[in-house]
Amino acid sequence: MNSNPFKTMIFPFDRESEFLTDKLLSYGQMGNMQIKELVSMPGWGLTGDVHKGYEENLVVKDDFKESLNSVEVVCIVNSWLELSFSKFILPVVKEAAEKGKAVLITRELSENDKAVIHALNAESIHVIESEAARVDGRYLDIDTPIVAVGGATENCAKLTVELGVKEQLEKVGYNVLLITSRNEGTLLNSLSMPNFMLMHDLSENEKVRAFNHFLADADNHFNPDIIIIGIPGSMVAYDEKHFKDYGILAMEISRAVSIDAIISCSFCGDVSEGFLNEFEERIESRFGVKPLLHFASNYCLDTTELITLGETNFFPVNDDLFHSKIRDFSNVYNPYKGQSYEEACKIIIEYLSGG
Repeated sequence: MNSNPFKTMIFPFDRESEFLTDKLLSYGQMGNMQIKELVSMPGWGLTGDVHKGYEENLVVKDDFKESLNSVEVVCIVNSWLELSFSKFILPVVKEAAEKGKAVLITRELSENDKAVIHALNAESIHVIESEAARVDGRYLDIDTPIVAVGGATENCAKLTVELGVKEQLEKVGYNVLLITSRNEGTLLNSLSMPNFMLMHDLSENEKVRAFNHFLADADNHFNPDIIIIGIPGSMVAYDEKHFKDYGILAMEISRAVSIDAIISCSFCGDVSEGFLNEFEERIESRFGVKPLLHFASNYCLDTTELITLGETNFFPVNDDLFHSKIRDFSNVYNPYKGQSYEEACKIIIEYLSGG
């Protein structure tokens, strides 16, 4: 471990970055950075929460200016709650840069927002962006087994599952290449879903070719034993009211590469025999592969808010309900429990080995 890692702040900290941050804290360092400050927004209800670090516990704070004095790097991450770029993100980026801090931005930004950041002309500001799309040439074969992690929609613990499966497979000796469903995965020595797949600059055909080339290049470079692809958004429309992107991105990815196995994720409130059977049938019908495993997050969809406000929101369920749901279904796994990944990876390895 680097004896003098750069002291780093995670901002804006909320439940979107909670698991990722806890994972980073458990490693002690991410490259040459060590998390020392977790800063949330006032009113988000997280101030005072304690998170266990590698060497010390960290308390969530809500005073950016005060915490800025204690760090050398500010990492601007995605948040579940929306924040105005001009009102909240840009001012802290400017302040950090003016005080000589390095700023690492993994947060999703619009092209206009990126232009504003680049116009600051500050060498200390770094926006994490994936490589440009390459759509020329023929379709490239990828022989490495590919496992896709997809969900019903957001808050299904997809990133948690992606990282958990990767970590367990690596423990038993496999070299794993992970393409995460979120940008912050780059902090964990993984690649992120390339931006060109999330933008509207390319046609569907161009996205298919570009992702095929992107993954083939990564496969040649890293030479993994297994590739895990975290699929952003939904694999299929959740229902007639919650359709997100209709699973179009997932479909484009499945046309770009041959998926060998699928791990599906949903809310624990959805865990029932009827839902699981229908969900798996719809995935198999669209992708030609039946989900091998199913994980359930400790969140539920707030259908009342959708009806009253026209918005999609989620809420956490209590531990008793969550664990009872998991206990009742032997084929549903808890994404927050290490033993789940030990069992899941045995199934994955046996399946990919033709067992």
